[in-house]
Amino acid sequence: MTMRFLRIERWVLLPLVILLFLSFISSIIYILTADARSDDALGQKAERIAEIIMTSGTDNLSSYDVPALKKSMESLFSNRDISSLKILDNSAIELVNLSRPEKGTRETVITRKILKGGQQMGTLSLILTNYSMWEGTDRLADLIIDSNLDNIWDYNMEALTNSIETFLKDKSIEKITLREPSGHVLFERDRFTIGSEKLRVFKYMRREGKALGTIEIIFTNYTYEMSRREHLAVMAAVSVVLGVLMTFAFAVMSGKIGSVRMSESEGETAPSHAPWSVSASTEDKLNKAIDYINANFNREISREGLASMLEINPDNLGRYFKLYTGEKLSDFVTKLRVDAAAHMLAETDATILNIAFEAGFENISTFNRAFWKVKSVTPSEYRKRHR
Repeated sequence: MTMRFLRIERWVLLPLVILLFLSFISSIIYILTADARSDDALGQKAERIAEIIMTSGTDNLSSYDVPALKKSMESLFSNRDISSLKILDNSAIELVNLSRPEKGTRETVITRKILKGGQQMGTLSLILTNYSMWEGTDRLADLIIDSNLDNIWDYNMEALTNSIETFLKDKSIEKITLREPSGHVLFERDRFTIGSEKLRVFKYMRREGKALGTIEIIFTNYTYEMSRREHLAVMAAVSVVLGVLMTFAFAVMSGKIGSVRMSESEGETAPSHAPWSVSASTEDKLNKAIDYINANFNREISREGLASMLEINPDNLGRYFKLYTGEKLSDFVTKLRVDAAAHMLAETDATILNIAFEAGFENISTFNRAFWKVKSVTPSEYRKRHR
């Protein structure tokens, strides 16, 4: 039996290791900077809106057409993410001042010079929030109020509780508190929900002009947070996979893991469970050991004697042999002996005892155990099947 190796040059793996390493680092950075990217996205949106405002107002400001300027800005102010929009002329006179109660959980402030032909026409001050992420909260609060005005009016606490419990199926709601005009808590439900940001919505409840009390709802960014966490979980899994691949490729490149071993012996291929290589000098010694065992398997072969012949440490021989062939040295010898005995059982009339000794076994019981282990059948049964 001769052995050969299909080797992969280690330098070929270097670009792969570098690529995996860079991908791994990129994934980690992506995870660690998730919050910063969220804030940066709001800042970029504010920059785009500021550019639109300045483009729309430059001509009106240069001609000092304040009514047209205000009308144009009021149109842009329909964007509910804008919580404040101010335009001042070069004398710091306020020409436009639009604002609304802040509805978002994050905001960014931008101040820009309004230029035309390189000359400053005025100054824009803009405050942008992430209201669009919460724009459904007002509608949901109004829906809760409209659905329960009769229950509050009739003081039907059972119906009120059942109705609000239905709305609490929305996992973005963390807390609902209803109070009477006196401040007495009529209903309150507080629960834990996932969310990195919270928005408080407070409204008065009225019916037929009469104050029924107030409602306070705490919303969280549950949907966004779950989507974000799922996305980060995927990126974390990708990072783990890249880390494993990078470690494997580096191990191959450093020589701790080698290439695929193949054997050639009368058309047989090597076992697929022995894929690791050794150094060239050790490979040469192992091939010599295999050649010696093939020629002398029916004689006494010891690991120590073989190691001495090859000038190698016995423990290293056992380890390298298993690494190279996928089999223990003793199992390798035993299989050769059993194969030889099986051939004699099928082709000769020699007794089983003589065949055992001829194949290199010390006694019949050792032979029977080894034959069963390799062939899963007794020697006598094997002879019956192959004669």
